Amino acid sequence: MRAGGLARAAELPEPLPRREAAVLVREWLRAGVEPAGGIGADDTAATWLRAVATIIELKQLTRARGRST
Repeated sequence: MRAGGLARAAELPEPLPRREAAVLVREWLRAGVEPAGGIGADDTAATWLRAVATIIELKQLTRARGRST
């Protein structure tokens, strides 16, 4: 994401593992590829995606710890 920006990420054949999620995220990425967006929009999107990934990771870790007790 940070290397290629929103435009490159929107062109990925499968930006997420599940097709349904990939279709939705691709729409979000394309929406962010506006002429006025530029590098600032790319950085904001990358920061947001990193935050989402962190939340998902924490959720998975919490579930895994719950199963191991």
